[in-house]
Parts: sequence; C-alpha cells; structure tokens
Amino acid sequence: MCRAGIVCRRVGGLAPGLAPGVRAAAALLVALAPGVAGCSARPGSSDAGAAAPLAAGQRECPHAAASEVVSKVNAARRKADLGPLQDDRRLARAAGARAASMAARGQLSHRGWKRALRQAGVGGRVLGENVAYDYPSAAAVMQGWLASPGHRRNIMSPRFRRIGVGCVIDAEGRRWWTQSFEG
Repeated sequence: MCRAGIVCRRVGGLAPGLAPGVRAAAALLVALAPGVAGCSARPGSSDAGAAAPLAAGQRECPHAAASEVVSKVNAARRKADLGPLQDDRRLARAAGARAASMAARGQLSHRGWKRALRQAGVGGRVLGENVAYDYPSAAAVMQGWLASPGHRRNIMSPRFRRIGVGCVIDAEGRRWWTQSFEG
C-alpha cells in the first residue's frame, strides 16, 4: 500500500544516463518501498491533491494508445484466468487529468489520486492507480508495469472491475501514463 503524501523527486534530475523506462522506474522507487509501485486503497483512507487540465505544450496521446493499454491489460488477465476489466470513460477522464497534472509538475506521484477519482464521480469500494513516465508506447509501458510487482498486482487484482487509462505528451514529447482502477 502506498502512504498518502509520497511524492517522487523530479524525474529529469535522476540518473540522466539511464534508459527512459529505467529512469522512470528508478524515480518511482526513490519514493516508494521496494516492490510497491502501484497504489490501492480501501474506503475511508484520505489524501490531498487534485487533477489538472492540460497545460501549455501538453497534448493527449492518441486514443488508440489508451485503448491498446486496456487490451493488453485484459490479455494479461485472460492468461491468468481472470475476467476482463471494463473500459470506463469516467476513470479514463480522471486518469488523463492525473497524467496531465504530473506532466505539468514534472513529477511522478500518487499524491491526491483517490481524491481525484472521488471528485470525478468514481464511487467504487476499492480503487487503484498505476503511473509511469517516458515509455514511448502502450506496449512498452505495459511491459514495464507487468514487470513491476506493485503495478502487476493492480493489473491482476480480481477486486477490480473497471479501468481507465490516461496518457499525456509533455512539451518535450515524453509520455505520462496513468491507469485508474475501480472495484
């Protein structure tokens, strides 16, 4: 479980010689305990923060990228004999706003994720979030998430029924990804 208030250091200042995906994973692990890369929560827990609209220089990723992530999530779940997650527009809007907010700050963070989902009208009993930075494609980000125990735990959780994927491209062309889960 993630602790409320955890924020990662600026990604750009962390090991610039590393490959983009490795740099992103390293940035996330700076702030989180080893093996805990995604966040899940039960009702009653709280955190602060809010989602943001697109900032200057940002643009949404092509819709096909988010759809491909959902397809790859469901393919991974099918291999594990789990039911598919329903692609949910509310969750996708909230995930897109979360990705835009992180891109605007230049930080991967789980701060405010539950509040952002609740403000978007998401009312599930169990919620989860995965975030990533600088993976160039849906295939690459899914490979990274599935290789990380915390992210994989969210993707494969039988408690979740719905998913929304958001992706924003920042002014430098880097992609910021968010998966929001609801059960």
